[in-house]
Amino acid sequence: MILIFGGTTEGRISIQTLEEAGKPFYYSTKGDEQEVFLHNGIRLQGAMDAGQAIAFCHRHDIRLIVDAAHPFATQLHHTLEQVSSETGIPVIRFERIFPERDEEHIIWCRDYDDAIQRIEAENIATLLVLTGVQTIGKLKPLWQNNKCYFRILDRDSSRRLAREQGFPSERLFYYRQGEDERILLQQLRPEAILTKESGTSGGFDEKVAAARQLGIRIFALCRPDTSRRFICVNGEHGLRRMVEKLLPDFFPLHSGLTTGTCATAAAVAATWRLFNSD
Repeated sequence: MILIFGGTTEGRISIQTLEEAGKPFYYSTKGDEQEVFLHNGIRLQGAMDAGQAIAFCHRHDIRLIVDAAHPFATQLHHTLEQVSSETGIPVIRFERIFPERDEEHIIWCRDYDDAIQRIEAENIATLLVLTGVQTIGKLKPLWQNNKCYFRILDRDSSRRLAREQGFPSERLFYYRQGEDERILLQQLRPEAILTKESGTSGGFDEKVAAARQLGIRIFALCRPDTSRRFICVNGEHGLRRMVEKLLPDFFPLHSGLTTGTCATAAAVAATWRLFNSD
């Protein structure tokens, strides 16, 4: 059995990939707000600590884990690293595509403390934070001492979490899928934005492009390092081939180079040799 930890675009792709096998698997998310269609998959909700995850793996004969969670879900990544270390279950890290870091136009920050220090050192008067509601508490020194806005997801759980952390509701703005990133920037005209290195599927390029177009400074949090225990893949084909390698009996049909592909390559080579021989 396979256990996926998702809640992201990569989680959806993982579901679509594993559904092709026609066999059951588990799909786990921390909350219940992601809507996904599962035919063979079994939905799990609620966070697991290492002990709970290990017990679940033993109870349900989990032989492979897919970590398709957000790059900044560090607690979950550490938990899965511990689970893998103690059980020997391999973990596939379904990684996002990350553009090359732009060192010229972006100020890169190692972590939240580094971001606070750099932004305060630059005397940024007005800041728009695009790092999500979970980071409000971590960035409290910024919004206590500066005029700071947060853009969060438009849902009750996000508003509740912002309220619990004491952030002023009048400084909250909401993400709307498909909306031009320039709209909010033109409305607020911040001196700078703070965002995460969230990859292509996280809209990183669009945020940076909009800020650069409007002459707004950009601070970005570097993504956390991936555990060396994890097997990293990109895209649905990379995920499927790694599942086939680690669990050969999961998919009834395997992908890869077929005899037809080999025959075509041989025919092309023979033709080239025929017409290019002396």
